[in-house]
Amino acid sequence: MTKSARRGSLVFQGIVVAAISYYLQIWVIEKKGPVFLSMSMPLSLVFTMVIASFLLGEDVGLGSIIGGALLVAGLYAVLWGKGREERGAAVEAALPQRGAGESKESEIVSDATAKV
Repeated sequence: MTKSARRGSLVFQGIVVAAISYYLQIWVIEKKGPVFLSMSMPLSLVFTMVIASFLLGEDVGLGSIIGGALLVAGLYAVLWGKGREERGAAVEAALPQRGAGESKESEIVSDATAKV
């Protein structure tokens, strides 16, 4: 393979990988929102570490393992909090809305008088 063919193949591979990456990022934003994308981007470091260890035989240090575990724990914590927030918003939306001047007692009284 000539030098110019190698350069051309590298440029082509870079363009294809970048296009696939951007497409997947847009897809994730549409499905889950920007918070999920921004929190999952650091996982690429963890995936790179694992793949480099298995495929290239690189040594993985204790600091890399601890850092990867902290990244995964942080991602889980944010997604857990976002899930709780969404469930709380769904519960609030399902509850009947009261006006600014109404209280729970006036609601009970109006229900009791309506039944009589």
